[in-house]
Amino acid sequence: MSADDIWILVSNAALLLALAALYDAALQQGDRLLPLKNLLVGVVIGTIGVTLMLHPWHVAPGVVFDTRSILLSVTALFFGAVPALIAALMAALYRIFMGGAGVVPGVAVIASSVLIGLGWRRYRPQWRKTFARMELYAFGCIVHIVLLLCMLLLPWPVAEKVLAVIALPVLLIYPLVTVLLGMLLERKLSHREAECLVRARERRFRKMIEQSGDMILLVDPDGRICFASESITRILGYPVEEMLGTGPAEKVHPVDIPISLEALSALRGCPGASRSVRFRARHRDGRWLWLDMTVTNLLEDPAVGAFVVNARDLSERKQIETRLEQQAAEIAALYETARRINASLSFEQVARSVVGSVLEMLKPDMVLLFLRQGESLVLQARAPEAGGLQLEETPEHCLGQCLCGLAASSGEPVYSRDIRVDPRCTWVECKKAGVVSLAAVPLSIGSRVIGVLAMAAAAEYDFQQQEKFLEALADQLAIGVQNSLLHEEIQRHAAELEQRVEERTGQLEAANRELEAFSYSVSHDLRAPLRAIDGFSRILLEEHAEALNAEGRRLFGVVRGSAQKMDELITSLLAFSRIGRDELKQSRVNMQAQARSAYDEVVPDDILERCDCTVADLPAASGDPNLLHLVWSNLLSNAVKYSEGREVRRIEVGGYEEPGRNVYYVRDNGIGFNPAYAEKLFGVFQRLHRDEEFAGTGVGLAIVKRIIDRHGGEVWAEGEEDNGATFYFALPERGPVR
Repeated sequence: MSADDIWILVSNAALLLALAALYDAALQQGDRLLPLKNLLVGVVIGTIGVTLMLHPWHVAPGVVFDTRSILLSVTALFFGAVPALIAALMAALYRIFMGGAGVVPGVAVIASSVLIGLGWRRYRPQWRKTFARMELYAFGCIVHIVLLLCMLLLPWPVAEKVLAVIALPVLLIYPLVTVLLGMLLERKLSHREAECLVRARERRFRKMIEQSGDMILLVDPDGRICFASESITRILGYPVEEMLGTGPAEKVHPVDIPISLEALSALRGCPGASRSVRFRARHRDGRWLWLDMTVTNLLEDPAVGAFVVNARDLSERKQIETRLEQQAAEIAALYETARRINASLSFEQVARSVVGSVLEMLKPDMVLLFLRQGESLVLQARAPEAGGLQLEETPEHCLGQCLCGLAASSGEPVYSRDIRVDPRCTWVECKKAGVVSLAAVPLSIGSRVIGVLAMAAAAEYDFQQQEKFLEALADQLAIGVQNSLLHEEIQRHAAELEQRVEERTGQLEAANRELEAFSYSVSHDLRAPLRAIDGFSRILLEEHAEALNAEGRRLFGVVRGSAQKMDELITSLLAFSRIGRDELKQSRVNMQAQARSAYDEVVPDDILERCDCTVADLPAASGDPNLLHLVWSNLLSNAVKYSEGREVRRIEVGGYEEPGRNVYYVRDNGIGFNPAYAEKLFGVFQRLHRDEEFAGTGVGLAIVKRIIDRHGGEVWAEGEEDNGATFYFALPERGPVR
């Protein structure tokens, strides 16, 4: 190769470097005007290719050689189809314009270089991420091997001469130049991609900061703001420019300035450390907002060199916390008030509890409690008794008049922030006392209003803010007042009842004394004449019977029988009366032994052989043994008596357990009774048979019923005429006795 040929190659290399500059410029444009950019890039590359062809290496007549294969293959690989095809078209047209024997091989080289570059770009898109240099070298070798093959399109003598001259330089130098140019473009592409990534991250970070709900600030070592996000305008209302250069003393609450300065001072010697504080900052409209601030020391970070402050608006959260604290206090007050009301039995204690809760929670200057009496409200309690507002006179309120009367008539709370200008307030004394704000809450039980709870303040105050608390408190007070009034009424009725009981007890004791006196009189005063009648009648019959005819003797017999019958009746009545007066001596009673003992007592020896009595196992009972023995005696004696006339008197004694009580019975095969008259059997002197048929006084079953009733039990009977009867009685397992 001559010096001129080397100079031509150097010029071509310079033009290829121009391609790198063009690629860098194309990358700078990004995706803006993409179709026009590709067109312009293709034209410029085509111009570079034509320029390369203006300084060719003449190998043979009509055959020139340059670096257009490197240019076009690399263009197709890096720029894509549109620029590569435009450049190839321009180069091919110019090569045809140059003419000569090398036109066909020259156009073939142009076409093959572009096609190989596009094919490599299409099917090896990851070449940059693997072995880039090796890929570029292989790419260059393939392009220029194809270039050498294109030379075979020349006549063989010319082709042989051309290949002998260019084969070695093309295979040794051109692939290396392809690698160098490709690496240069790849480096610029990588650098551009890194720049795009950085810019994208920067845009994303800036957008994130601008759209963040928190304020993000950079504070220099002197404590002044050197950067502020746009959210500072939304939170504090100040433009960003106005906040730059300001210090904590300008926008922070005076009380909280030491807190913010102390946080910065504590972090100054701790790189990378963070600290959180809460403080108040002034909004542009003058109100104070609570902010939660996290400060991080990045003074030693070269990319930042400041304190990074992340601040969040806590005003809404603070309001919620305040409301929650207030609600918690209200709930605690309601709970404590309810506890006190439940523990209170008098109206004074209930009123004192509720009034105390109102004074503690709302701190009004005066609390009034009215109760409804007819169509008026009467003051029942007032607090505080001293200090605050003082009313010289507290008249009754009529329903529908003034604020308290309106609350009572409507059943709805009535609030007034300034009664001085409120036409509804007609209570002059209240205005004279200095009351400004007033609230009247009705005390309701269902739909009935029983009173009004009123609160007054000497300064303007919005009681309606605590409307729910006041209504809940009024409900508790209404229930407490109602309960206390009911308790007082119950106490009054209890006292009246106790007095009545004492009076009735005295009357009963007097009646018992009279009954005892009557019993004594019957026992002594009535029995003496009866005994005299019976005795003198017997003497007359025994000693003077001969002086009497048969009718006289019969009449004296009737007199004696009537006197004896009367004595038996008196005896039975006295026994029946004593059963109701004597005190019961309760113990565990073996009912089976009681029944057997009573049977042995009541059955005469002369009829014992004609009686068949069975006593089953009986459950034990709780009661008075003597009285229960009397029950068995009466029932068994009746069974024996009313079974007279039967060939064998069959008597059955049994019992069984039921839930909560024991049931016992005595069954016989006697004459029975009409079931329609079963209830009369247990009345005093109630008999279903004549004395001529069966002797008796008609008191025995009444005694049985009286004894069982005193034990808290029950007695009943079942039977049919001429088919026997069964008498039952039931006793509680361990029931009370009377």
